[in-house]
Amino acid sequence: MPTAATNPDPDGSSPTRPVAAPANGGNGILIALSICTLLVHFLTNWRYGYFGDELYFIACGDHLAWGYVDQPPLIAFIARLTRILLGDSVFAIHFFPGVAHAVLVFMTGWTARQLGGDRFAQLLAGVSALVGTGFLFTGTVLTMNAFEPLLWLLGADVVILVLQGRSPKLWTLFGVVVGIGLLNKHSMLIFGFSIGVGLLLSARRQFSNRWIWVGALIALLIFLPNLVWEVQNGWVTLDAMRQSKELNRLPFRLADFAFGNVMMTGPLLAPIAIAGLVFYFSRFGRDYRVLGISFVVTVAVVVLSEGKVYYALPAYPALLAGGSAMIGKLAEMRRWSWQRPVTVSLLVAPSPPERCPFSRPNPSSGTRTSSGSAASSSRRSTRARSLPIWRA
Repeated sequence: MPTAATNPDPDGSSPTRPVAAPANGGNGILIALSICTLLVHFLTNWRYGYFGDELYFIACGDHLAWGYVDQPPLIAFIARLTRILLGDSVFAIHFFPGVAHAVLVFMTGWTARQLGGDRFAQLLAGVSALVGTGFLFTGTVLTMNAFEPLLWLLGADVVILVLQGRSPKLWTLFGVVVGIGLLNKHSMLIFGFSIGVGLLLSARRQFSNRWIWVGALIALLIFLPNLVWEVQNGWVTLDAMRQSKELNRLPFRLADFAFGNVMMTGPLLAPIAIAGLVFYFSRFGRDYRVLGISFVVTVAVVVLSEGKVYYALPAYPALLAGGSAMIGKLAEMRRWSWQRPVTVSLLVAPSPPERCPFSRPNPSSGTRTSSGSAASSSRRSTRARSLPIWRA
């Protein structure tokens, strides 16, 4: 069992207090889960053909710029790089999203370890990230959403390391992650804002460290080319967002949003997500309460802005890691034996819903091209460049 380390109190209320040290081991389990994730995608990612938005991003890749009407530049660069390195087959276009999901699975388990979770907790966290409906889907299509959960989790991991008393220079790494995240999707601003609120409420001392401001400057410098592009083009992305809301105005219902979040992650993951909130706001996860506050703030921002259900998806890996650590502690206190494999099996057993890798393709859902080259399709889709659609 991991021993406790003595680190500065993150909220500055006392000089020192014990902080749970990360558990040892578990890399083998997480690597195996990551390989399994890759196999799931590599054996199935050709079944649907090209997703409509992918053709648009491929077309953007033919015209690289520091910004586009409805997204930052990174996804176009990834689309261009994919075609240069791997070609434009369906398998090739879906390659990097699958890799991103595999890394997400590993890092979710690793995060549970940093939060004090044992090998069972790490396994539970990794499996949760593997079978989550939203993660399975984003791992099969080339969109910004394929990389967003991983970038949010990497940022959360840096925060965890800093709160454990590691070098404050790690805030510079946080800035790099946030900067890259902003080049991927502007909603990374929500993550940065939510972490800031979490630090303000539970770890104010961090703001007196100059390295956190250096990290903020690094994030700004990485994001600066896209910011300059927005200024030069009259903040066209904000205008595209406004037009999208006007053209696709649907009533926002909190009950629908809550139900959608349950279905987006998977109903069986809901108890783990709830356990994550319990963990961060209890004595077990007190040192990492920043992440619990960050999740609450993220959901609040999405709800108040009447955003789409999946806008909150990238906040879930850190929550599932905390929930797995909480369940792992419960299993240790209750001395679970057979309950552990049963718990993991319950997550894997149900058949994934439509649009996940193992489900049958639905010809009526979205634009698909089962054969041929993306190159010709991308030329036909260039007219989509002028549409005022927020492809988030």
